Amino acid sequence: MLGWKPTDFSQATLRDYMAAIDGFNDLHASGSEGGMTQDRFQELKAQYGR
Repeated sequence: MLGWKPTDFSQATLRDYMAAIDGFNDLHASGSEGGMTQDRFQELKAQYGR
């Protein structure tokens, strides 16, 4: 569903996985505005450091 390679999945933390699922759900929710804003990206980058 996320399109991750097996190595990406096996190296991800639970926090990484949950953030990816939240992003996927936000993107595919009805009424979605089409993706993540730059501000949200910077917020997540600061929070998770990747």
